[in-house]
Amino acid sequence: MTRSTGGERTSAELLEAYSLVAYLDSAAAESERSALLARLCPSFGRNVRVGVGVLVLHPETFAIGDDVTIGSGTFLQGRFDGRLVIGAGTTIGAHSYLHCVDAWIGREVRWGAGAKLLGGMHTGVPLDVPIIGSEIVIRPVRIGDGATIGGGAVILPGVIVGERAVIRPGAVVTRDVADGACVAGAPARPEAG
Repeated sequence: MTRSTGGERTSAELLEAYSLVAYLDSAAAESERSALLARLCPSFGRNVRVGVGVLVLHPETFAIGDDVTIGSGTFLQGRFDGRLVIGAGTTIGAHSYLHCVDAWIGREVRWGAGAKLLGGMHTGVPLDVPIIGSEIVIRPVRIGDGATIGGGAVILPGVIVGERAVIRPGAVVTRDVADGACVAGAPARPEAG
């Protein structure tokens, strides 16, 4: 985005303005954070609450619904070629990390504090380089409407969590979870009912 003759701010200027209010703890700062993200995101709902210290990377790839709450200290790590959708009424708990390469989080999802969504991972190939320098595989992650993701849980690349599914705190979800299922553990497995 380039500066228009009407005084419209560039994306870089909007991000800089966001950085100035990111760590201010007041109602006015929260309102300003939301207003700035609304200008940076192609789709941004009404009544979105953005907590203190929420960091964003590539918000131009985000679509955020109405009545979403993003908890303090959360990092929404977008990617220039990625996409993040957060459905209406969803709450993202404090200190969460969302690797938003290709992520869709449904409506009315309850995302616990410190939970992580990973959209890509290093393959370890080639073997002669440190893993951080190895190739990255990107896989979409989908979280169904009404799902509950417990605090500290980790959702790995390529996982689909069904509607109303429950991921217990600390679970590491390595494969798909059916609608209404409840999983726990590392790796996550269905709880005995």
